[in-house]
Amino acid sequence: MSFSPVQHILHNNIVPSDDEMDAIRDFLVPKRAQLEQLEVSRLGALLAAVVASRDELQELISDHEPLISPLRRMPDDVLRLIFLKTLPLAEKNGAAAG
Repeated sequence: MSFSPVQHILHNNIVPSDDEMDAIRDFLVPKRAQLEQLEVSRLGALLAAVVASRDELQELISDHEPLISPLRRMPDDVLRLIFLKTLPLAEKNGAAAG
């Protein structure tokens, strides 16, 4: 922690002089900027952790959702029939002739 220029009057009821008031103001300017920077850094780290958790959950969900797709439960013979019915007419005739 930084040493205060008015350490001798901290935590008591002594009224600072005008010079001490100026020293306190000058002392606090960089301290306030430092505090703001620390808060931004802390929030940035917190945000990064939340985003990483969100991405991990999204990946987990994305990996599992295809497993519950209704198409996965459709019998193979039905799928084959659908694909055969969707073939162009020329291919159907060629397959039947061959």
